[in-house]
Amino acid sequence: MDLNIIYAIIILLLIGVLAYIIYSFILHDRKSKEIENIISTRVFMVSLPKEPPAKMEGENGTPQDFRQLIAVAEQMFVSYASLHVPGIKNKILKDQEQISFEIIAKDDLISFYVACPKVLAPMMEKQMQSYYPSAHVEQVRTPNIFLSTTNQKLQVASATLKLAKKFVLPIKTYMYLESDPLNGITNAMSKLGENSSAAIQMIIRPTG
Repeated sequence: MDLNIIYAIIILLLIGVLAYIIYSFILHDRKSKEIENIISTRVFMVSLPKEPPAKMEGENGTPQDFRQLIAVAEQMFVSYASLHVPGIKNKILKDQEQISFEIIAKDDLISFYVACPKVLAPMMEKQMQSYYPSAHVEQVRTPNIFLSTTNQKLQVASATLKLAKKFVLPIKTYMYLESDPLNGITNAMSKLGENSSAAIQMIIRPTG
């Protein structure tokens, strides 16, 4: 066999081994980071005071449209785009910090939580207070909907929501809704049977 061919095969093998080592290192680093984030996760319970509907300025007491209230949340989510960390490694592995927004129904109560890595906790808390000044944000233990106060056998069901069409196509936003979608969700969760609990989780991360 020609020596040039042998050298080429050896070089290709070395490149393949090197690429595998680099990929394994990056994968191990990502798993280590995920474990670290899970261990250091901070959970906050967010509650708002029960107040009458806000009034629109200059409209003689007309209740503020729910779309204007949702617009505040939209701006808050947009602000989290600043968490994006550029770089080839982060782009390939989609290695960006995540924030989880959760609605949990348990023991006849519906609560709202935000979970994030420890490094994002101060920023997240300030952002919540900035967009919702009257909100009470309290760090709590991670809620567990699987704990039962009875000896009954537990049954668990789960589902994942995804887009029915390609992500590039437009979706229906709150501007085109006829009623507050949160009302329908919380009403359904409030009708759970005895010893039942449920959770809805939305995880976001910046994409750049």
